[in-house]
Amino acid sequence: MSLTERYLCNICKQNEASSTVIWCIDCEVSLCMECEKHHKNSAASKDHKTIITEDYHKLPSFMKETCSLCKDHDRKYELYCSVHACACCSECTSDKHNQCQDMMRLSEILGNKKLSDSVPPLEKDLKDIGEKFEHIIEYLHKIITTNKNQKTQILSEIKSVRKSIDDYLDKLESQILDELESKHLMIQSKMGDLVQQIEQRAKQIGHLQEDFYKMTQYATEWQTYVGLREMGKASLQEIKYVEDLESKGHIDKNNLHVNISSALQSILKDIKSFGDISITKQPYSSKVMVITGDEVQHSISKFPNIEQIKPTFLNTLKFPEGQKYLMMKLLVLDDGKFLALENHQKSLMLFGSDGFCWRNVVKFSQDDFPFNFCNISNNIVAVSLYYKHQVILVDIEKNKTIETIDISGACWDISCYGQTLAISLSDDAKIILLNLQDKSREIIEAVQLTHLVLFEENIYCTACSTHKVFCYKVTGEHVWTVKNSDIDIPEGIAVDMNGFVYIASLGNNSIVQLSPDGKSHKTVLNEEDGVIYPKAFDINRKAGLMIVSSQTNYCTQEAFVYNI
Repeated sequence: MSLTERYLCNICKQNEASSTVIWCIDCEVSLCMECEKHHKNSAASKDHKTIITEDYHKLPSFMKETCSLCKDHDRKYELYCSVHACACCSECTSDKHNQCQDMMRLSEILGNKKLSDSVPPLEKDLKDIGEKFEHIIEYLHKIITTNKNQKTQILSEIKSVRKSIDDYLDKLESQILDELESKHLMIQSKMGDLVQQIEQRAKQIGHLQEDFYKMTQYATEWQTYVGLREMGKASLQEIKYVEDLESKGHIDKNNLHVNISSALQSILKDIKSFGDISITKQPYSSKVMVITGDEVQHSISKFPNIEQIKPTFLNTLKFPEGQKYLMMKLLVLDDGKFLALENHQKSLMLFGSDGFCWRNVVKFSQDDFPFNFCNISNNIVAVSLYYKHQVILVDIEKNKTIETIDISGACWDISCYGQTLAISLSDDAKIILLNLQDKSREIIEAVQLTHLVLFEENIYCTACSTHKVFCYKVTGEHVWTVKNSDIDIPEGIAVDMNGFVYIASLGNNSIVQLSPDGKSHKTVLNEEDGVIYPKAFDINRKAGLMIVSSQTNYCTQEAFVYNI
Protein backbone atom coordinates (compact mmCIF):
# COMPACT_ATOMS: atom_id res chain seq x y z
CA MET A 1 0.00 0.00 0.00
CA SER A 2 1.40 3.39 -0.98
CA LEU A 3 1.68 6.31 1.42
CA THR A 4 -1.07 8.13 -0.53
CA GLU A 5 -3.49 5.20 -0.35
CA ARG A 6 -3.09 4.50 3.35
CA TYR A 7 -3.94 8.11 4.31
CA LEU A 8 -7.16 8.25 2.29
CA CYS A 9 -10.27 8.97 4.33
CA ASN A 10 -12.19 5.67 4.43
CA ILE A 11 -15.55 7.53 4.49
CA CYS A 12 -15.38 10.19 1.79
CA LYS A 13 -12.27 8.86 -0.02
CA GLN A 14 -10.69 12.33 -0.05
CA ASN A 15 -6.96 12.83 0.26
CA GLU A 16 -6.22 16.45 1.00
CA ALA A 17 -2.79 17.14 2.45
CA SER A 18 -4.08 18.33 5.81
CA SER A 19 -7.37 16.47 6.05
CA THR A 20 -6.83 12.74 6.60
CA VAL A 21 -5.16 12.84 10.02
CA ILE A 22 -7.39 10.86 12.39
CA TRP A 23 -7.67 7.12 13.00
CA CYS A 24 -10.59 5.63 14.93
CA ILE A 25 -9.31 2.71 16.99
CA ASP A 26 -12.81 1.24 17.53
CA CYS A 27 -14.03 1.55 13.93
CA GLU A 28 -10.55 0.93 12.47
CA VAL A 29 -10.98 3.58 9.80
CA SER A 30 -9.08 6.69 8.77
CA LEU A 31 -11.04 9.95 8.86
CA CYS A 32 -10.54 13.37 7.36
CA MET A 33 -11.23 16.38 9.56
CA GLU A 34 -14.75 16.85 8.20
CA CYS A 35 -15.76 13.22 8.61
CA GLU A 36 -14.21 13.16 12.04
CA LYS A 37 -16.64 15.91 13.15
CA HIS A 38 -19.66 13.79 12.08
CA HIS A 39 -18.02 10.78 13.72
CA LYS A 40 -17.84 12.60 17.06
CA ASN A 41 -21.44 13.81 16.82
CA SER A 42 -22.82 10.35 16.10
CA ALA A 43 -24.41 8.66 19.10
CA ALA A 44 -22.88 5.32 18.09
CA SER A 45 -19.31 6.61 17.83
CA LYS A 46 -19.07 9.67 20.07
CA ASP A 47 -17.19 7.64 22.75
CA HIS A 48 -14.76 6.05 20.30
CA LYS A 49 -11.06 6.59 20.85
CA THR A 50 -9.17 8.34 18.04
CA ILE A 51 -5.48 9.01 17.43
CA ILE A 52 -3.42 10.65 14.69
CA THR A 53 -3.33 8.35 11.67
CA GLU A 54 0.43 8.75 11.31
CA ASP A 55 0.90 7.46 14.88
CA TYR A 56 -1.27 4.43 14.15
CA HIS A 57 0.87 3.53 11.15
CA LYS A 58 3.92 3.46 13.39
CA LEU A 59 2.71 0.11 14.74
CA PRO A 60 4.44 -3.04 13.43
CA SER A 61 2.78 -4.47 10.32
CA PHE A 62 1.58 -7.65 12.04
CA MET A 63 -0.30 -5.52 14.60
CA LYS A 64 -1.97 -3.37 11.94
CA GLU A 65 -3.04 -6.53 10.14
CA THR A 66 -4.73 -7.67 13.36
CA CYS A 67 -8.20 -6.11 13.09
CA SER A 68 -11.36 -6.41 15.16
CA LEU A 69 -13.60 -7.53 12.26
CA CYS A 70 -13.95 -11.08 11.00
CA LYS A 71 -12.57 -11.30 7.46
CA ASP A 72 -15.05 -14.03 6.51
CA HIS A 73 -18.27 -12.49 7.86
CA ASP A 74 -17.41 -8.79 8.28
CA ARG A 75 -18.63 -8.91 11.87
CA LYS A 76 -16.95 -7.73 15.03
CA TYR A 77 -15.03 -10.39 16.93
CA GLU A 78 -16.91 -11.39 20.07
CA LEU A 79 -15.49 -14.80 21.01
CA TYR A 80 -12.13 -16.50 21.40
CA CYS A 81 -11.50 -20.15 20.50
CA SER A 82 -8.74 -21.57 22.68
CA VAL A 83 -8.60 -24.71 20.51
CA HIS A 84 -7.54 -22.74 17.40
CA ALA A 85 -6.08 -19.80 19.36
CA CYS A 86 -8.01 -17.24 17.34
CA ALA A 87 -10.82 -14.72 17.64
CA CYS A 88 -14.28 -15.50 16.22
CA CYS A 89 -17.47 -13.66 15.37
CA SER A 90 -20.91 -15.03 16.23
CA GLU A 91 -21.29 -16.64 12.79
CA CYS A 92 -17.93 -18.42 13.07
CA THR A 93 -19.30 -20.61 15.85
CA SER A 94 -21.70 -22.26 13.41
CA ASP A 95 -19.24 -22.25 10.54
CA LYS A 96 -15.60 -23.17 11.29
CA HIS A 97 -15.89 -23.65 15.04
CA ASN A 98 -19.12 -25.64 15.42
CA GLN A 99 -17.18 -28.52 17.03
CA CYS A 100 -15.11 -26.33 19.38
CA GLN A 101 -16.25 -26.56 22.98
CA ASP A 102 -13.88 -24.23 24.78
CA MET A 103 -15.16 -20.81 23.62
CA MET A 104 -14.77 -17.67 25.71
CA ARG A 105 -16.05 -14.16 25.30
CA LEU A 106 -13.33 -11.94 23.90
CA SER A 107 -14.29 -9.16 26.31
CA GLU A 108 -13.48 -11.46 29.23
CA ILE A 109 -10.02 -12.21 27.85
CA LEU A 110 -9.21 -8.60 27.02
CA GLY A 111 -10.55 -7.46 30.37
CA ASN A 112 -8.55 -10.07 32.25
CA LYS A 113 -6.06 -8.48 34.66
CA LYS A 114 -3.35 -10.88 33.46
CA LEU A 115 -3.21 -9.09 30.09
CA SER A 116 -2.18 -5.79 31.65
CA ASP A 117 0.06 -7.65 34.07
CA SER A 118 1.95 -9.16 31.13
CA VAL A 119 3.15 -5.76 29.89
CA PRO A 120 5.72 -4.94 32.62
CA PRO A 121 7.36 -8.43 32.62
CA LEU A 122 7.78 -8.42 28.84
CA GLU A 123 9.09 -4.87 28.91
CA LYS A 124 11.60 -5.93 31.56
CA ASP A 125 12.54 -9.01 29.53
CA LEU A 126 13.23 -6.89 26.44
CA LYS A 127 15.23 -4.40 28.48
CA ASP A 128 17.21 -7.10 30.29
CA ILE A 129 18.07 -9.08 27.17
CA GLY A 130 19.11 -5.84 25.44
CA GLU A 131 21.39 -5.03 28.38
CA LYS A 132 22.65 -8.60 28.32
CA PHE A 133 23.72 -8.26 24.68
CA GLU A 134 25.36 -4.90 25.42
CA HIS A 135 27.29 -6.48 28.29
CA ILE A 136 28.42 -9.44 26.22
CA ILE A 137 29.54 -7.15 23.38
CA GLU A 138 31.46 -4.97 25.84
CA TYR A 139 32.90 -8.12 27.45
CA LEU A 140 34.07 -9.51 24.10
CA HIS A 141 35.62 -6.20 23.07
CA LYS A 142 37.56 -6.24 26.35
CA ILE A 143 38.72 -9.79 25.60
CA ILE A 144 39.97 -8.63 22.20
CA THR A 145 41.82 -5.72 23.83
CA THR A 146 43.21 -8.00 26.54
CA ASN A 147 44.47 -10.45 23.93
CA LYS A 148 46.17 -7.60 22.11
CA ASN A 149 47.83 -6.48 25.35
CA GLN A 150 48.81 -10.06 26.13
CA LYS A 151 50.31 -10.37 22.67
CA THR A 152 52.27 -7.14 23.20
CA GLN A 153 53.50 -8.30 26.60
CA ILE A 154 54.58 -11.67 25.27
CA LEU A 155 56.40 -10.05 22.34
CA SER A 156 58.20 -7.75 24.75
CA GLU A 157 59.23 -10.63 26.98
CA ILE A 158 60.44 -12.66 24.02
CA LYS A 159 62.46 -9.69 22.75
CA SER A 160 63.99 -9.03 26.18
CA VAL A 161 65.13 -12.62 26.56
CA ARG A 162 66.32 -12.63 22.96
CA LYS A 163 68.78 -9.81 23.69
CA SER A 164 70.84 -12.05 25.98
CA ILE A 165 71.40 -14.83 23.44
CA ASP A 166 73.19 -15.13 20.07
CA ASP A 167 72.18 -15.84 16.50
CA TYR A 168 71.84 -19.55 17.23
CA LEU A 169 68.25 -18.87 18.43
CA ASP A 170 67.01 -17.01 15.34
CA LYS A 171 65.16 -19.98 13.94
CA LEU A 172 63.54 -20.91 17.29
CA GLU A 173 62.46 -17.31 17.90
CA SER A 174 60.80 -17.19 14.48
CA GLN A 175 58.91 -20.38 15.24
CA ILE A 176 57.46 -19.12 18.51
CA LEU A 177 56.52 -15.74 17.05
CA ASP A 178 54.73 -17.49 14.21
CA GLU A 179 52.90 -19.67 16.73
CA LEU A 180 51.91 -16.62 18.77
CA GLU A 181 50.65 -14.79 15.68
CA SER A 182 48.72 -17.84 14.50
CA LYS A 183 46.94 -18.45 17.80
CA HIS A 184 46.30 -14.76 18.36
CA LEU A 185 44.79 -14.40 14.88
CA MET A 186 42.68 -17.49 15.55
CA ILE A 187 41.25 -15.89 18.69
CA GLN A 188 40.77 -12.47 17.05
CA SER A 189 38.98 -13.99 14.04
CA LYS A 190 36.67 -16.05 16.23
CA MET A 191 35.88 -13.17 18.59
CA GLY A 192 35.38 -10.73 15.71
CA ASP A 193 32.86 -12.99 14.00
CA LEU A 194 31.06 -13.59 17.28
CA VAL A 195 30.86 -9.88 18.09
CA GLN A 196 29.40 -9.17 14.63
CA GLN A 197 26.79 -11.90 15.10
CA ILE A 198 25.79 -10.69 18.57
CA GLU A 199 25.66 -7.05 17.47
CA GLN A 200 23.14 -8.05 14.79
CA ARG A 201 21.06 -9.86 17.42
CA ALA A 202 21.27 -6.83 19.69
CA LYS A 203 19.96 -4.61 16.87
CA GLN A 204 16.98 -6.95 16.48
CA ILE A 205 16.23 -6.63 20.20
CA GLY A 206 16.46 -2.86 19.81
CA HIS A 207 13.89 -2.94 17.01
CA LEU A 208 11.69 -5.17 19.15
CA GLN A 209 11.91 -2.67 22.00
CA GLU A 210 10.83 0.12 19.64
CA ASP A 211 7.90 -1.99 18.44
CA PHE A 212 6.96 -2.74 22.03
CA TYR A 213 6.89 0.95 22.89
CA LYS A 214 4.73 1.75 19.87
CA MET A 215 2.40 -1.13 20.77
CA THR A 216 1.88 0.13 24.33
CA GLN A 217 1.14 3.60 22.97
CA TYR A 218 -1.08 3.00 19.99
CA ALA A 219 -2.32 -0.60 19.71
CA THR A 220 -5.78 -1.91 20.55
CA GLU A 221 -6.19 -4.38 23.37
CA TRP A 222 -6.51 -7.22 20.90
CA GLN A 223 -3.46 -6.04 19.04
CA THR A 224 -1.63 -5.80 22.36
CA TYR A 225 -2.70 -9.34 23.20
CA VAL A 226 -1.38 -10.66 19.89
CA GLY A 227 1.71 -8.46 20.10
CA LEU A 228 2.61 -9.68 23.59
CA ARG A 229 2.41 -13.25 22.44
CA GLU A 230 4.55 -12.70 19.34
CA MET A 231 7.10 -10.51 21.11
CA GLY A 232 7.29 -12.99 23.97
CA LYS A 233 8.19 -15.73 21.51
CA ALA A 234 10.92 -13.56 19.98
CA SER A 235 12.24 -12.64 23.43
CA LEU A 236 12.46 -16.29 24.51
CA GLN A 237 14.33 -17.13 21.30
CA GLU A 238 16.97 -14.52 22.08
CA ILE A 239 17.22 -15.72 25.69
CA LYS A 240 17.77 -19.27 24.42
CA TYR A 241 20.49 -17.91 22.10
CA VAL A 242 22.27 -16.23 25.05
CA GLU A 243 21.96 -19.40 27.13
CA ASP A 244 23.58 -21.37 24.32
CA LEU A 245 26.38 -18.81 24.08
CA GLU A 246 27.20 -19.31 27.75
CA SER A 247 26.49 -23.01 28.26
CA LYS A 248 28.38 -24.12 25.16
CA GLY A 249 31.44 -22.01 25.94
CA HIS A 250 31.19 -19.74 22.87
CA ILE A 251 32.07 -16.64 24.93
CA ASP A 252 34.56 -18.21 27.30
CA LYS A 253 37.65 -16.04 27.63
CA ASN A 254 40.70 -17.24 25.71
CA ASN A 255 43.94 -16.13 27.34
CA LEU A 256 47.31 -16.13 25.63
CA HIS A 257 50.26 -17.37 27.69
CA VAL A 258 53.90 -17.93 26.98
CA ASN A 259 56.28 -20.22 28.86
CA ILE A 260 59.86 -19.19 28.21
CA SER A 261 62.39 -21.95 28.59
CA SER A 262 64.19 -21.61 31.93
CA ALA A 263 67.38 -22.94 30.29
CA LEU A 264 67.71 -19.63 28.42
CA GLN A 265 68.73 -17.96 31.66
CA SER A 266 71.92 -19.95 32.05
CA ILE A 267 72.86 -22.04 29.00
CA LEU A 268 72.42 -21.86 25.24
CA LYS A 269 73.46 -25.30 24.04
CA ASP A 270 71.01 -28.18 23.87
CA ILE A 271 68.02 -25.81 23.71
CA LYS A 272 65.37 -27.29 21.43
CA SER A 273 62.55 -24.82 21.95
CA PHE A 274 62.14 -21.11 22.58
CA GLY A 275 58.99 -21.85 24.53
CA ASP A 276 55.39 -22.33 23.60
CA ILE A 277 52.26 -20.23 23.20
CA SER A 278 49.21 -21.62 24.94
CA ILE A 279 45.60 -20.55 25.23
CA THR A 280 43.61 -21.05 28.41
CA LYS A 281 39.89 -20.47 28.78
CA GLN A 282 38.36 -18.46 31.57
CA PRO A 283 34.62 -19.28 31.69
CA TYR A 284 32.19 -16.45 31.24
CA SER A 285 30.63 -15.95 34.68
CA SER A 286 27.31 -14.20 34.01
CA LYS A 287 24.26 -16.47 34.08
CA VAL A 288 20.78 -16.21 32.56
CA MET A 289 18.09 -17.90 34.66
CA VAL A 290 14.83 -18.68 32.86
CA ILE A 291 11.69 -19.11 34.97
CA THR A 292 8.86 -21.24 33.51
CA GLY A 293 5.96 -19.29 32.06
CA ASP A 294 6.02 -15.75 30.79
CA GLU A 295 8.34 -14.35 33.48
CA VAL A 296 12.07 -14.22 32.73
CA GLN A 297 14.70 -13.04 35.14
CA HIS A 298 18.27 -12.19 34.28
CA SER A 299 21.20 -12.11 36.63
CA ILE A 300 23.84 -9.80 35.14
CA SER A 301 27.11 -9.29 37.00
CA LYS A 302 29.36 -6.81 35.22
CA PHE A 303 31.95 -6.58 37.97
CA PRO A 304 33.06 -8.96 40.71
CA ASN A 305 31.93 -8.21 44.24
CA ILE A 306 34.34 -7.97 47.13
CA GLU A 307 33.72 -11.57 48.22
CA GLN A 308 34.71 -12.96 44.80
CA ILE A 309 38.24 -11.55 44.78
CA LYS A 310 41.13 -13.56 46.25
CA PRO A 311 44.78 -13.07 45.25
CA THR A 312 46.42 -16.21 43.83
CA PHE A 313 50.07 -16.83 44.70
CA LEU A 314 52.38 -17.08 41.67
CA ASN A 315 56.04 -16.90 42.77
CA THR A 316 58.64 -14.94 44.72
CA LEU A 317 61.39 -12.59 43.59
CA LYS A 318 64.73 -14.39 43.54
CA PHE A 319 67.52 -12.15 44.79
CA PRO A 320 71.20 -12.91 44.16
CA GLU A 321 72.60 -15.11 46.91
CA GLY A 322 75.08 -13.95 49.54
CA GLN A 323 73.64 -10.46 50.08
CA LYS A 324 71.01 -8.91 52.33
CA TYR A 325 68.15 -7.00 50.77
CA LEU A 326 65.73 -4.55 52.31
CA MET A 327 63.19 -3.29 49.80
CA MET A 328 61.93 0.21 50.40
CA LYS A 329 59.53 -0.01 47.45
CA LEU A 330 58.36 -2.51 44.81
CA LEU A 331 56.85 -1.90 41.39
CA VAL A 332 55.13 -4.16 38.84
CA LEU A 333 55.69 -3.10 35.22
CA ASP A 334 53.07 -3.40 32.47
CA ASP A 335 54.87 -6.36 30.86
CA GLY A 336 54.94 -8.36 34.10
CA LYS A 337 58.52 -7.53 35.08
CA PHE A 338 59.38 -6.06 38.49
CA LEU A 339 61.46 -3.24 39.93
CA ALA A 340 62.73 -3.12 43.49
CA LEU A 341 64.06 0.02 45.19
CA GLU A 342 66.61 -1.60 47.50
CA ASN A 343 67.85 0.17 50.61
CA HIS A 344 71.25 -1.50 51.20
CA GLN A 345 72.45 -1.21 47.60
CA LYS A 346 70.68 2.14 47.02
CA SER A 347 69.67 0.98 43.55
CA LEU A 348 66.79 0.06 41.28
CA MET A 349 66.92 -3.68 40.56
CA LEU A 350 65.12 -5.17 37.54
CA PHE A 351 63.54 -8.65 37.75
CA GLY A 352 62.07 -10.75 34.93
CA SER A 353 58.51 -12.00 34.91
CA ASP A 354 59.82 -15.33 36.24
CA GLY A 355 61.12 -13.56 39.35
CA PHE A 356 64.87 -13.82 38.56
CA CYS A 357 67.04 -10.74 39.05
CA TRP A 358 68.35 -9.41 35.74
CA ARG A 359 70.44 -6.36 36.61
CA ASN A 360 70.77 -3.06 38.46
CA VAL A 361 69.19 -0.19 36.54
CA VAL A 362 70.53 2.88 38.39
CA LYS A 363 72.26 3.59 41.71
CA PHE A 364 71.42 6.47 44.04
CA SER A 365 73.51 8.46 46.49
CA GLN A 366 72.58 9.03 50.13
CA ASP A 367 71.73 12.64 49.28
CA ASP A 368 69.12 11.55 46.73
CA PHE A 369 66.99 9.61 49.24
CA PRO A 370 64.58 8.08 46.67
CA PHE A 371 61.29 7.69 48.55
CA ASN A 372 59.03 6.03 45.98
CA PHE A 373 58.55 5.39 42.27
CA CYS A 374 55.73 4.71 39.82
CA ASN A 375 55.25 3.48 36.27
CA ILE A 376 54.91 6.09 33.48
CA SER A 377 55.15 3.71 30.52
CA ASN A 378 56.53 0.21 30.10
CA ASN A 379 60.15 1.40 30.00
CA ILE A 380 59.92 4.72 31.90
CA VAL A 381 59.48 5.11 35.66
CA ALA A 382 59.27 8.25 37.79
CA VAL A 383 61.25 8.39 41.07
CA SER A 384 60.66 10.95 43.84
CA LEU A 385 63.87 12.29 45.44
CA TYR A 386 62.98 13.54 48.93
CA TYR A 387 65.99 15.71 49.81
CA LYS A 388 66.57 17.12 46.34
CA HIS A 389 62.92 18.21 45.86
CA GLN A 390 62.90 16.53 42.47
CA VAL A 391 61.18 13.89 40.40
CA ILE A 392 63.37 12.08 37.87
CA LEU A 393 62.27 9.98 34.89
CA VAL A 394 64.39 6.85 34.42
CA ASP A 395 64.64 4.79 31.24
CA ILE A 396 65.05 1.23 32.55
CA GLU A 397 66.11 -0.09 29.13
CA LYS A 398 68.90 2.47 28.75
CA ASN A 399 69.74 2.45 32.51
CA LYS A 400 69.81 6.24 32.79
CA THR A 401 67.90 9.33 33.89
CA ILE A 402 66.26 11.06 30.92
CA GLU A 403 64.52 14.00 32.63
CA THR A 404 64.61 15.91 35.94
CA ILE A 405 61.58 17.85 37.23
CA ASP A 406 62.02 20.34 40.09
CA ILE A 407 59.29 20.31 42.75
CA SER A 408 58.64 23.05 45.32
CA GLY A 409 58.97 20.86 48.41
CA ALA A 410 60.18 17.56 49.82
CA CYS A 411 58.78 14.89 47.48
CA TRP A 412 57.13 12.09 49.40
CA ASP A 413 54.88 9.65 47.57
CA ILE A 414 54.19 9.58 43.82
CA SER A 415 51.58 8.01 41.50
CA CYS A 416 50.71 8.27 37.81
CA TYR A 417 47.48 7.81 35.84
CA GLY A 418 47.46 8.59 32.13
CA GLN A 419 49.51 11.78 31.67
CA THR A 420 48.96 13.06 35.22
CA LEU A 421 51.53 12.64 37.97
CA ALA A 422 50.38 13.05 41.60
CA ILE A 423 53.14 14.05 44.03
CA SER A 424 52.64 14.48 47.77
CA LEU A 425 54.69 17.07 49.70
CA SER A 426 55.43 15.79 53.19
CA ASP A 427 56.04 19.16 54.86
CA ASP A 428 53.02 21.03 53.48
CA ALA A 429 50.37 18.27 53.41
CA LYS A 430 49.72 19.10 49.76
CA ILE A 431 49.36 17.13 46.55
CA ILE A 432 50.72 18.44 43.25
CA LEU A 433 48.99 17.24 40.05
CA LEU A 434 51.60 17.55 37.29
CA ASN A 435 50.68 17.27 33.60
CA LEU A 436 53.58 15.37 32.01
CA GLN A 437 52.92 16.86 28.57
CA ASP A 438 52.89 20.62 29.24
CA LYS A 439 54.26 20.47 32.84
CA SER A 440 51.30 22.51 34.13
CA ARG A 441 50.50 22.03 37.82
CA GLU A 442 47.54 22.11 40.18
CA ILE A 443 47.74 22.14 43.97
CA ILE A 444 45.33 20.17 46.20
CA GLU A 445 45.17 20.90 49.92
CA ALA A 446 44.98 17.52 51.69
CA VAL A 447 45.14 15.94 55.11
CA GLN A 448 48.46 14.66 56.35
CA LEU A 449 49.06 11.52 54.32
CA THR A 450 51.58 8.70 54.15
CA HIS A 451 50.96 7.21 50.71
CA LEU A 452 48.70 7.92 47.75
CA VAL A 453 47.52 6.38 44.49
CA LEU A 454 45.85 8.16 41.54
CA PHE A 455 43.12 6.28 39.70
CA GLU A 456 40.72 7.79 37.15
CA GLU A 457 39.18 10.89 38.82
CA ASN A 458 40.07 9.94 42.40
CA ILE A 459 43.06 10.17 44.72
CA TYR A 460 43.23 7.51 47.46
CA CYS A 461 45.44 8.19 50.51
CA THR A 462 46.56 6.46 53.69
CA ALA A 463 47.46 8.18 56.96
CA CYS A 464 49.36 5.73 59.18
CA SER A 465 49.31 7.95 62.29
CA THR A 466 45.50 8.12 62.37
CA HIS A 467 44.89 4.63 60.87
CA LYS A 468 42.62 6.15 58.22
CA VAL A 469 42.12 5.77 54.46
CA PHE A 470 40.77 8.69 52.41
CA CYS A 471 39.29 9.19 48.95
CA TYR A 472 39.31 12.59 47.23
CA LYS A 473 38.29 13.82 43.82
CA VAL A 474 41.16 15.27 41.78
CA THR A 475 39.40 18.59 42.32
CA GLY A 476 40.06 18.24 46.08
CA GLU A 477 36.50 17.30 47.05
CA HIS A 478 36.36 14.76 49.89
CA VAL A 479 34.49 11.55 48.95
CA TRP A 480 34.87 9.15 51.89
CA THR A 481 36.98 8.22 54.89
CA VAL A 482 37.45 4.70 56.26
CA LYS A 483 38.70 3.71 59.69
CA ASN A 484 38.13 0.24 61.15
CA SER A 485 39.78 -2.38 63.35
CA ASP A 486 41.17 -4.34 60.37
CA ILE A 487 43.29 -1.38 59.23
CA ASP A 488 46.23 -0.76 61.57
CA ILE A 489 49.09 1.55 60.55
CA PRO A 490 48.12 1.70 56.84
CA GLU A 491 51.13 2.33 54.61
CA GLY A 492 51.07 1.24 50.96
CA ILE A 493 47.92 1.71 48.89
CA ALA A 494 46.96 0.51 45.39
CA VAL A 495 43.87 0.15 43.17
CA ASP A 496 43.02 -2.75 40.86
CA MET A 497 41.36 -2.57 37.42
CA ASN A 498 37.84 -2.72 38.94
CA GLY A 499 38.42 0.15 41.37
CA PHE A 500 38.91 -1.97 44.51
CA VAL A 501 41.37 -0.36 46.93
CA TYR A 502 44.10 -2.43 48.62
CA ILE A 503 45.80 -1.34 51.84
CA ALA A 504 49.10 -2.63 53.28
CA SER A 505 48.25 -2.77 57.00
CA LEU A 506 51.57 -2.99 58.83
CA GLY A 507 50.14 -3.10 62.35
CA ASN A 508 48.40 -6.45 61.87
CA ASN A 509 50.51 -7.93 59.02
CA SER A 510 47.78 -7.97 56.39
CA ILE A 511 46.53 -6.68 53.06
CA VAL A 512 43.01 -5.25 53.36
CA GLN A 513 40.69 -4.70 50.42
CA LEU A 514 38.08 -1.91 50.28
CA SER A 515 35.15 -1.66 47.87
CA PRO A 516 35.29 1.37 45.51
CA ASP A 517 32.75 3.24 47.67
CA GLY A 518 34.63 2.43 50.88
CA LYS A 519 31.57 0.79 52.45
CA SER A 520 32.81 -2.82 52.45
CA HIS A 521 36.14 -4.38 53.32
CA LYS A 522 37.84 -7.70 53.89
CA THR A 523 41.33 -9.03 54.63
CA VAL A 524 42.73 -10.81 51.56
CA LEU A 525 46.22 -11.70 52.87
CA ASN A 526 47.59 -12.10 56.39
CA GLU A 527 50.29 -13.85 58.42
CA GLU A 528 48.94 -17.26 57.41
CA ASP A 529 49.89 -16.34 53.84
CA GLY A 530 53.40 -15.43 54.98
CA VAL A 531 52.82 -11.66 54.97
CA ILE A 532 54.89 -10.00 57.71
CA TYR A 533 55.24 -6.21 57.93
CA PRO A 534 54.31 -5.53 54.25
CA LYS A 535 56.24 -2.29 53.85
CA ALA A 536 56.66 -2.49 50.05
CA PHE A 537 53.51 -3.08 48.01
CA ASP A 538 52.21 -2.47 44.46
CA ILE A 539 49.49 -3.49 41.96
CA ASN A 540 49.70 -3.23 38.16
CA ARG A 541 46.20 -3.07 36.66
CA LYS A 542 47.28 -3.95 33.11
CA ALA A 543 49.30 -6.98 34.16
CA GLY A 544 46.75 -8.05 36.81
CA LEU A 545 49.60 -8.61 39.30
CA MET A 546 50.21 -7.65 42.93
CA ILE A 547 53.55 -7.78 44.74
CA VAL A 548 53.94 -7.66 48.54
CA SER A 549 57.11 -7.59 50.64
CA SER A 550 57.42 -9.74 53.77
CA GLN A 551 60.12 -9.17 56.34
CA THR A 552 62.06 -12.30 57.33
CA ASN A 553 64.33 -10.50 59.82
CA TYR A 554 65.51 -7.00 60.64
CA CYS A 555 67.49 -6.49 57.43
CA THR A 556 66.12 -9.04 54.96
CA GLN A 557 62.85 -9.25 53.08
CA GLU A 558 61.07 -11.48 50.61
CA ALA A 559 58.66 -10.39 47.88
CA PHE A 560 55.57 -12.44 46.98
CA VAL A 561 53.83 -12.12 43.59
CA TYR A 562 50.08 -12.69 43.26
CA ASN A 563 47.60 -12.77 40.42
CA ILE A 564 44.47 -10.67 41.10
